[in-house]
Amino acid sequence: KEYAAKLAHDNPRPVPCDPGPMRAVSAGQISDLHEGFCALVLRRNMHYVCPNIVLPLTRSGRGWQKLSFAEVAGVGEVTFFISHFWGMPFADFVESLKRH
Repeated sequence: KEYAAKLAHDNPRPVPCDPGPMRAVSAGQISDLHEGFCALVLRRNMHYVCPNIVLPLTRSGRGWQKLSFAEVAGVGEVTFFISHFWGMPFADFVESLKRH
């Protein structure tokens, strides 16, 4: 609930937008997501994080209807595209983002 409240504070009126370079999330937003749920995520990967954390955050609350995480967290413009393997621990992915 605390993280959902942070999202609501940071982006009080999320709206859908077209997929593409203007629907990006920052490394800081990903780090915030991890910090909000690190005690739950532990060494789990995106196969856990997405259905148990991301989808519930993007499918409920304040009238959201199937928005992307970027739309809920607050979209930005792509500076770098980063692909990642969903099977690696989410904490390791976040740490690699912080180091770059």
